[in-house]
Amino acid sequence: MPKLKRTPLTPNERSLIRERTFEELEAGKIHLGQAIRRFRLRFTGLNQKQFGKLTGFSATTISAIERDPESGTVRTINKILRKFGMQLTMGMINRSSETQRVSVSPTATPSFYHRSE
Repeated sequence: MPKLKRTPLTPNERSLIRERTFEELEAGKIHLGQAIRRFRLRFTGLNQKQFGKLTGFSATTISAIERDPESGTVRTINKILRKFGMQLTMGMINRSSETQRVSVSPTATPSFYHRSE
C-alpha cells in the first residue's frame, strides 16, 4: 500500500477543506472530479498512479474521473470517495439554476488514516 506523501491533516483542517469543497460544488464552481482531485492531493499527496493502487483502479481511470466524473460509474466514484470517508448521495436539482447538484456526504474517518505504520 502506498505511503502518504504529506503530513496528516488535523481533523479541523480536513473539515475546512471538505466544507470549502462542498460549497464550491454546490455553487457549481467545480465539478465532482475536481473535488476528488483536490481531496486526493490535499488529503494524501499521492499521484494518480499511487492513489489508483490504493483504490484498486488504474491511473488512467483516476485521471478520467478527475477530468470528467461522468466517465465513472456510481460504484467506482463511491469506491474512491470511501477512501476519504465520503459517499455519493442524491439530492434535488434546483430548477431555477442551470447547475446540477451533486452531494458528497462524509461517512466515517477516511480508511487511509487507520493504517498502522
